[in-house]
Amino acid sequence: MTRRHGLSLLLAVALVSGCTEREQTQARQQKRQFQIVMETKLTQLEERTDALARDPADTVAVAHAGEIADLQRSQREFRAKVASLADAPESQWSEAKTILESEYLGLEKRYAELTDTVRQQSVIVNSDSLGMEGR
Repeated sequence: MTRRHGLSLLLAVALVSGCTEREQTQARQQKRQFQIVMETKLTQLEERTDALARDPADTVAVAHAGEIADLQRSQREFRAKVASLADAPESQWSEAKTILESEYLGLEKRYAELTDTVRQQSVIVNSDSLGMEGR
């Protein structure tokens, strides 16, 4: 191998490793940004869930305390998964992102279904208490 070919090979290896390093840095940055967004969304969801659980005037919400507690437990488990993303290899980041996004949407859906149930039952309870039953 001539010196020129050796330098070309060395340059090619350096460029490839530079791309890999650059891609890894970019993946780390994307992963961190995703963590921040997920943590923010989760905090907002937790606050809404906690507000539902704390509403002592809503006897229907109290009747669903077990479901609310299960949702809160799932939210804590999800938060731990998001936190563990920092340790995940960049090569698995895309797959982890897809899984976490799906799990978060599941949490949102559970919250929406729970609040819909509580609202519907609250309307029934409130209309019954106003003597509107059977009208």
